Amino acid sequence: MELISIAMTTYNGEKYIREQIDSILNQSYSDIELIICDDCSSDGTRDILKEYEKKDSRVKVFFNEQNLGFKKNFEKAISLCNGEYVALSDQDDVWELNHLEKLLNILGNADIACGNAQLIDEKGQSLGLKLNQTDGLNYIPEKDNLIYRLIAGSGAFQGASMLIKKDFLQKALPIPEGVLFHDAWFAAVSCFTNGINYTFDVINNYRQHQSQITSHKKSSYLTKIKDFITRICKKESYTTDRFAYIENIRARFSVTENQNKILDDCYKIQMMRMKKINFFKRFSANLIFAKHYKEIYTQKSTKYRLSRMLKNLF
Repeated sequence: MELISIAMTTYNGEKYIREQIDSILNQSYSDIELIICDDCSSDGTRDILKEYEKKDSRVKVFFNEQNLGFKKNFEKAISLCNGEYVALSDQDDVWELNHLEKLLNILGNADIACGNAQLIDEKGQSLGLKLNQTDGLNYIPEKDNLIYRLIAGSGAFQGASMLIKKDFLQKALPIPEGVLFHDAWFAAVSCFTNGINYTFDVINNYRQHQSQITSHKKSSYLTKIKDFITRICKKESYTTDRFAYIENIRARFSVTENQNKILDDCYKIQMMRMKKINFFKRFSANLIFAKHYKEIYTQKSTKYRLSRMLKNLF
């Protein structure tokens, strides 16, 4: 069996961390090490981590001298991993017991394997919703076309449900300045290396609570319309970190002619959304958006295409 390292970051996570660590140590795939980097917790998290390190030799805990923030803390945790494969872990989820086994089975020649997640509440009860449903993910485009989703759209894959080859991480790190989330960066970069394999099977229970960095919920069509009207009335501006993706991917990785064209398309779509180009160029970019709508939203349905096109223009 190959060693799998789990890179976990913690910060004031005493409320849920025992349940998450237990779900990791009880995995069906047992040849693991759990690397935990605590980012200056001020609650009881550190005492809990010391307890687990003392009773299980697979647990290795590191305490930061100063707060690094979640991205840099993940970079540090990954750098301390010894396995050929690295799984990322948050402090408040609960893994299915075959989490690692299932990801390893689907990884193949890809650089990343990723699975689906079930949303749970603070008490660990199911919310009756899977992560792919909140992100509008109901099919996976072919490798190059997936770039549209990850650069012109949003991140579709959860870091806490990923298994990543260590040699890929050595290429993808450090995370560039301007990139907001490590997992979205890893997924995007994989399109320019050996790709990502995904399963819709649930391997993680993704806890939703007030103190987490990101949260997910499924919005109704009426809610989407209300949000659209609110943004117009408030004249809210669109912001994105995807320009940093495009710049750094072109500088650091080998990009094919087709991939370069897709990056150009994504650049135009983001410029259109930010209203940084004139109306006629926005109209042209909107045609690109319409043509690749299914890839951008990873949805077989085009139900919202017209309303989103109008939003792009006005």
